[in-house]
Amino acid sequence: MKPGIYIHIPFCRAKCSYCDFASWPGCGHADMRRYTDAVIREIECRREAWALFTFDTLFIGGGTPSLLPPEMLDDILSAVRRSLKTHLIESTIEANPGTVGRELLYCYKELGINRISFGMQAAQDRLLKKIGRIHTADDCRKSAALAMEAGISNISFDLMSGLPGQDETMLLQSIDFATSLGASHLSLYTLKLESGTKLEADVISGTVELPGEDQEWAMSAQARIRLAELGFDRYEISNYAKPGFECRHNIKYWHRAPYIGLGTAAASFDGIVRTQNTPDLRDYMDRIESGLLPFNDTETLSGSDAAFEELMLALRMTRGLDCDSFRNKFGIDIFGLFADIIARYKTSGCLNIKNGSIALTDKGMDIQNRILVEFMEAWPNQIIN
Repeated sequence: MKPGIYIHIPFCRAKCSYCDFASWPGCGHADMRRYTDAVIREIECRREAWALFTFDTLFIGGGTPSLLPPEMLDDILSAVRRSLKTHLIESTIEANPGTVGRELLYCYKELGINRISFGMQAAQDRLLKKIGRIHTADDCRKSAALAMEAGISNISFDLMSGLPGQDETMLLQSIDFATSLGASHLSLYTLKLESGTKLEADVISGTVELPGEDQEWAMSAQARIRLAELGFDRYEISNYAKPGFECRHNIKYWHRAPYIGLGTAAASFDGIVRTQNTPDLRDYMDRIESGLLPFNDTETLSGSDAAFEELMLALRMTRGLDCDSFRNKFGIDIFGLFADIIARYKTSGCLNIKNGSIALTDKGMDIQNRILVEFMEAWPNQIIN
């Protein structure tokens, strides 16, 4: 599998109440220009280390990448073409509905963008307001129509379950609305209460109440049924697509394929070493301008750690883990070492075995963390460093 390129654009208009991402509201044109120049310098500095790789996917995430002026995005993508070997078959940009107009979307098409991911989250304006989103459902409708008009027909929407005041009916309405706009891919995330966010403070103070765990599970179950009825296959724990429209870039992460990450907080993995850029915007730009690489962390995975990571990531996908390939790669016999765990979860309907692979069922994915903990606790001492 060929590697991918991730570029982080950290700017946003306002911080959502649940967000703990590396995103920065209130930045102006000068900040964006300085950041653009820093990303270009990072690309140039890392060219030699990645000279042997040919990249076939690009993902521009954030933040809200659609806030970056198109001429700056053009500068970054030109630097990518100059410094890295590319043969791109999928180029995605994330966008907030309401931040893209006809001219901008035509610019994206000219720049080679062929896939767009809109952060819808919900189709009810009152829910969007509760979590600090600045768009409306009508903005989603207009943005999707304009993308189609510009020739970007591969459209994904992010949706969330477990929002304050949300119920099953609302979630199904959001799914129906997103698919009616021409979506070929949906990401459905369960709200996580992140430390230090405004939403966490509101929940602690009692001003906001979230759905209970049982209600969240019921919402997710109903959502899976509706998406299947609409022709969307679940291919990863949080991702659904019409056949052939799976996100090629994100699949690289779950297969432990190499990828280069550029910009604040971006991670890279060359197959052996993983690096993480500083999440602080000013620190990132200062380091680059001083001629330094922006790495905050560097990690070389041991054989044991790499093996467990591969198991963990494979079990996020509905295709699961090819146990023969895993044994050939790491020398670990999954069926032999974990026979009891596999048999127990197969009997309970949480795990399937097919053609030498193990895969979690929908029921198993609901308790994926519990299953992974059992594998981790049973991991043989002889392969633990």
